Amino acid sequence: MIAVPPESPPASTDAASAAFVYAGDAITVEAEPRQAIRGETTLDPGTEVTVSLRSTGDTEPRFVQRETVTVTPDGTFTAAVDFSQQRGGGTFSARLLYDGEVVDEAPGEIVASDGSTPGPTATPAEASSTPSTTTERTDERFLPGFPKSLLSGTVGDSVSIEITVSPGGTATLRIGGEEAGYETSATVRDDDGDGSVTVVFDTAAASDPERVLAVADDGDTLVSTTSDRAVSVPLDPGDYDLALYEGGHLADDDHLDDVGSLRLQSAPETESATPTTTPQAATPTVTTATSLATTVPLDGLDVVSPSVLGAGALVVGVLLGGAGVVLVGGALRR
Repeated sequence: MIAVPPESPPASTDAASAAFVYAGDAITVEAEPRQAIRGETTLDPGTEVTVSLRSTGDTEPRFVQRETVTVTPDGTFTAAVDFSQQRGGGTFSARLLYDGEVVDEAPGEIVASDGSTPGPTATPAEASSTPSTTTERTDERFLPGFPKSLLSGTVGDSVSIEITVSPGGTATLRIGGEEAGYETSATVRDDDGDGSVTVVFDTAAASDPERVLAVADDGDTLVSTTSDRAVSVPLDPGDYDLALYEGGHLADDDHLDDVGSLRLQSAPETESATPTTTPQAATPTVTTATSLATTVPLDGLDVVSPSVLGAGALVVGVLLGGAGVVLVGGALRR
């Protein structure tokens, strides 16, 4: 049997481990509904893990399926997957994800409900004798995919979405869908030939097809963008589906290569300090009397007649008996 090359290296889980459990060289299922794909883990009971399946080789119809399951008290998990639309002889790749990282990967094969596996992949000997099949399997490591298919971000920020693609090839990324009430997509090309493109999703520009999606590397190209559903800015918090299609195909399940999910969270609320208005004390206006005065005769007495007096100046004229004294602003003149 020909082993399916891993799409991305398994990630470390530090204190915990998780793996598929199956007999033989591959996970074997029948072309029937509710086929069990099992595994075991040291993760705590109640923890959620995701089983992601993708058709490989010449399997028709092509498919991508994903099931999120819960770890049981005995440390096992089981995903019930519908293969009723498939035919015997198909193959697939199974990935086990925890906290957005691939922790295990295994090849799979689909047999007819009677247990037969018609076609060139019926037995390992037959498969290995088919050179074209070997070449196709080798190239699958470069088919469009999400190295990290469970992403998270914050509404109003930009989110980086890494995809793998055939070196020099193109792929189409779709974000959202009818259920989310929002949908945008971009076709990108790997011009630098490294087999990877990072798409930047600007959630603050969700309603602007010209700005919402971009590529992070100057060596790659954003070929085109499309926004089918207009929304208000910013986007609502919630889960948005990710879908990746071969080449420039969009919404064509025959070319669907991988699926993922983006969870957008609300921006953290910041406490805005209410400005405290301090009453401004009225500054007293003090007007000083300017020392400009003229002296005019009054029955032989000199009387000072102020020409400029401030608003706060007190002028009191007191005529004192026969002394003939005039008190002007506190000054005595004879």
